[in-house]
Amino acid sequence: MLKPFTRYEPPIEALRSGEPRVVVAFGAASRGQIPRRAAEALAQQLETAPVEFPGDHAGFMADPEGFATTIRKVLSEAG
Repeated sequence: MLKPFTRYEPPIEALRSGEPRVVVAFGAASRGQIPRRAAEALAQQLETAPVEFPGDHAGFMADPEGFATTIRKVLSEAG
């Protein structure tokens, strides 16, 4: 199941120029893990800063209040 994900190459130019704006994010507790490294690599290719959310891959379950605060901030910056 992991092979298709590790071989996927996102359409960088389409993501850069498309609507809505793409926000790359990762969980603060995921340091060194493959999903975080992938998010950091994608953000670098998109020439944008990734957003750190509280928790790990499912931070919205571990810290729903912190997650909600972060996502509200990100969405308010979208305009």
